[in-house]
Amino acid sequence: MLTITSKGFRELAASLKFAAANTGTPIQEVFEDMGPKIVNMLQRSLAPHKHTGELSDSVTWEYKSHARELHVGTGLPRKQFNALSLLERGTGPIPAVPFAPIARWAEFRGIPARPVWMSIKQKGVIAHPVREPLIISSELTSLLAAGAKQMGNKILLKALIPSGGKR
Repeated sequence: MLTITSKGFRELAASLKFAAANTGTPIQEVFEDMGPKIVNMLQRSLAPHKHTGELSDSVTWEYKSHARELHVGTGLPRKQFNALSLLERGTGPIPAVPFAPIARWAEFRGIPARPVWMSIKQKGVIAHPVREPLIISSELTSLLAAGAKQMGNKILLKALIPSGGKR
């Protein structure tokens, strides 16, 4: 006679529930591995828009353990705005835009400054999305899928072997 019960499944489900509720370390380990990689991806996305490198160099990551979240971005200010948001969203006309920073940028690009300056004064700066292309990139998708798999494996290991496989 063959007897199949659900007792083992109930125990496994209880262990998984406990492990999922206590996953701070496995999640943190995976996010801390992913953080610098995503920073590198965002910096590469910013490369075509480089002027001084200040924006790209300001990209950082932070793991918030209380929320179990990974934050990647930059807090580089431009007056009262975030520099990355300005690059991504563009602006409307900026009638009082100073000439000197535009001239430095234009010189870096090898183009005349006055027409650029006038265009910004009258039309604003066009948007240059960098996050959206990164978000839909296969590189980031693959990294996130691998991270999710690694988290799942760590949680499963924690459920099956409460010591996490360490003796």
